Amino acid sequence: LIGISAALILGLYQTRDVWGAKLRAPFDWRKWLGRVIPLTLGLGTFQFIFSVDMIIVRALFGEHQTGYYSFSGMIGRGLVMFTAPLVAVMFPKVVQSAVQKQKTNLLFLTLISTAILGAIAATFCTLTCKFMIYALHNPEQVKGFIPEPILQVILKHPEVITSIGTMIPWFVWCMLPLSLANVLLNNLLARMEYRVVSYLIVLVALYATVEVIFGSSFIRVIQILGIFNLLYLIILAIFTKIAKAGIPQNISTILTIS
Repeated sequence: LIGISAALILGLYQTRDVWGAKLRAPFDWRKWLGRVIPLTLGLGTFQFIFSVDMIIVRALFGEHQTGYYSFSGMIGRGLVMFTAPLVAVMFPKVVQSAVQKQKTNLLFLTLISTAILGAIAATFCTLTCKFMIYALHNPEQVKGFIPEPILQVILKHPEVITSIGTMIPWFVWCMLPLSLANVLLNNLLARMEYRVVSYLIVLVALYATVEVIFGSSFIRVIQILGIFNLLYLIILAIFTKIAKAGIPQNISTILTIS
């Protein structure tokens, strides 16, 4: 509450000239809503598929059984947040290039950078988990490689190490497509290509339904998440290709979004 309130106060202070303006101009609410609603829904589909699995898992398995899943999910979602700053930097630059009708390879560079960083992070998490499980079953072989206190923690909590060591690799690799999809989504929305939004809404609704029906175990839930993250990425890739090959939409008012 304190953090969000501080951010809100800072935002209000930085825009005080706008709030205190005496002059008023006519405002086209219909056109504004026509842009902000699909933008909100489009970004909302990402937030939905990014986080709703935790709610579903707690509903299916109960809050007292989901601690290991919650921890593993935090690591998996951390991979997406790890690459999110690249997207945050890309969005206004795409808006600027669209307004000025400049050709740029910014999308390609952001996509490649996200893929490389995400793959490195996922590989690191996977190798770390494999090493912890190996240390659990072969403590004598790793005594010279990790500090004794850490080894003792591993040996004292075999169930924890086995559970999170199994789920985290699944989670990080299943979330990697979502990191890439986030790049394509923001690129399309920055260019006011809203045609994809309705398809994404249908997809995430289908995802939640499939999770509830077929999420029989933690690993199965993660696997379903990975499948739909991949489908999410594919749909965005298709519409990115369509937008690139088709007639560009009117972008004269795109600065309103940024």
